[in-house]
Amino acid sequence: MSFQQGLSGLNASSKHLDTIGNNVANANTVGFKQSQAQFADMFAVSLAGTGAVQIGTGTKVAAVAQQFTQGNITNTNNPLDTAIGGQGFFRVTDAAGAISYSRNGQFQVDKNGFIVNNQAHKVSGYLPDATGVIFPAAPVPLQINAADLTPKQTLNAVVGANLDSRAAVPLIPAFNALDPTSYNSSTSLTVYDSLGASHVGSLYFQRQPITPPTFTSATTTTATVSSVAGLAVGNTLTFALPAPAQTATISAINAVTNTVTFAALAAAPTGGPITTNAPSASWKTFLTVDGVAVPGTATPELATLSFDALGKLASTFPATVPIGKVTSAALFPTSTTVSPTQALTFDFGSPTAGTSQYGGNFGVNTLTQDGYTSGRL
Repeated sequence: MSFQQGLSGLNASSKHLDTIGNNVANANTVGFKQSQAQFADMFAVSLAGTGAVQIGTGTKVAAVAQQFTQGNITNTNNPLDTAIGGQGFFRVTDAAGAISYSRNGQFQVDKNGFIVNNQAHKVSGYLPDATGVIFPAAPVPLQINAADLTPKQTLNAVVGANLDSRAAVPLIPAFNALDPTSYNSSTSLTVYDSLGASHVGSLYFQRQPITPPTFTSATTTTATVSSVAGLAVGNTLTFALPAPAQTATISAINAVTNTVTFAALAAAPTGGPITTNAPSASWKTFLTVDGVAVPGTATPELATLSFDALGKLASTFPATVPIGKVTSAALFPTSTTVSPTQALTFDFGSPTAGTSQYGGNFGVNTLTQDGYTSGRL
């Protein structure tokens, strides 16, 4: 009996070494999963049952089990090489339609555009619909279309930015993209036309002054106006009359009498319209494409954004629903080669990436658009 027990141990050890040798031989095989020999005791069984002093008859290899642990993932120069992180298999079919499963993700494209492995088995999976959404259905062989991708013109953009609440009103009120003193800040994005050609779209933000008060009376050092709401020490008031216009810097404000005090002017203002640089919570936005101004649908500017006391977008002019979603006029209205009706809708009020007016530097958090150019593999 002892000879049989020892021989069983040698046989089991031999199979164990075979298993280890197979693991070592496949150390560089992509997708290979190592095996492990699992041993079990052997007992002699008699019709009378086992006794208290029953001795086993040796050992045996009960099973050789594959270990589906995560392997190393490495980079290659083949863009179709794919690795699975975690559980799962690649589903492949041979020429007869027989289905196999593999962890080996070394793939290439055959002459017909099908993705295949090294045995020419086709990789199968789920196809997307026209919008790119994948719905699980019957898996089919995956084939790559070699034709040029149809471009998509830019129709929508999401803008998430912070407009600095501390910013002053620009020195030049008339917007000019070539004059940085006529706006506060700007950013740019790529815009694709109907043929997939790219263009540079630029957004400009110009802080607006408050609605100026109207003239009541004045001396050379004081002026009484209809309201001092929104005015602050350091703001300026420009009086049109008498000509030439005179600009005064406010040094004190009396909110009870609606009177402002300033350094002596050459002559006492006598009336006419008043302008001011006191900033409001409203900003005009302007759009250019390749340097050409693109107006809004009803205004020279794209839109006017107004914010509440908490810095949140409160309203848009022209009024839009939802707030902050505004559409430009046609981008290329005179074109005879691309769509002349293409317009661009901006969403400044996105719940996840809305535009704000806080006391921090200007910054763009989100700027995305939905167009793309043509291309091929």
